[in-house]
Amino acid sequence: MSTERSLWVIGDIHGMVDPLVVLLNTIRYVEMTRHRRKTLVFLGDYIDHGPCTRQVIEALLEVKDEFEVIFLAGNHEDMMLQFLQPEKGMEAYAGFWLQGNGGQATLCSLINTPHILKACWMRSPSAPAFEANDLVLPPRYQAFFEDLVYAHCEQLDLGGDLDYPLNLAFTHAPLYRREDMAAGPEAQKAIDIPLHRQLAARSRKEFLQLCREFSTWIEHYHIWNRMLPRSKYGDFMLVHGHTPTSILHAQENKRMEKYDPDCALPFVIFPEDRQVHVEKHDNGDLYFDAPLSEVVGINIDTGCVYGDALTAINFST
Repeated sequence: MSTERSLWVIGDIHGMVDPLVVLLNTIRYVEMTRHRRKTLVFLGDYIDHGPCTRQVIEALLEVKDEFEVIFLAGNHEDMMLQFLQPEKGMEAYAGFWLQGNGGQATLCSLINTPHILKACWMRSPSAPAFEANDLVLPPRYQAFFEDLVYAHCEQLDLGGDLDYPLNLAFTHAPLYRREDMAAGPEAQKAIDIPLHRQLAARSRKEFLQLCREFSTWIEHYHIWNRMLPRSKYGDFMLVHGHTPTSILHAQENKRMEKYDPDCALPFVIFPEDRQVHVEKHDNGDLYFDAPLSEVVGINIDTGCVYGDALTAINFST
């Protein structure tokens, strides 16, 4: 058997089945004649906002029969699971799912009956609210959501001129570090969560234990965090999604000067004090005058649900 590896990482889907099918067929075509171990890592946010959550889950379950797959949890899956099985003290967080986070679109896709419109979209003030007991998932969907992981790591030997292995970490959002916060009272009061503990919390049970042990606001965890890392995460590169690249300018004006928010390309993150020249060729390729070892992370949420690209990035030996 070939020792070659091909590792595909797929960004936020958000109920958009058509770009997902096109992307998966592209991967199938690329890999069709290549005899190598193939792994697909999905970064979460399969549900909400878009209209086709059911079809997306079906497509992902089919992929499971073809490739070695890793399905990460996104903040939207985590909210839905909290809605269905709220942890003590997180009831308010569970309620966010149907309050501006697109959960109604997922319910309409999964239930697909006229009464769901009245229960979610057209509910009168006197009508009872939609409750967890009203959503009964098919057993294989339930298993899909419960088996999601919250972090994953891989090591690839890229060969060629690179005499070092590439250590990759995958989480839905950037890993959380207090040092990445803007200076101010909030940063002074914030706690640190060791990186190795975040990456070790793979199952939902382990993630909830992490939340109990390091009690902080949910948006500081690595399914919600939106802070750009200022420096390398140890000796590994992080690949994540969560924040659409088209809106990064609103959060990080200084570090986004050379990035075109309309390009629908992943955002490659270097250390804050590293000046990197980026050259874009006519065919759309980007070239960076820095070694791969200096890359802190890559954000591949390119805004599929807003009509932009659904992005995959490939690492291979």
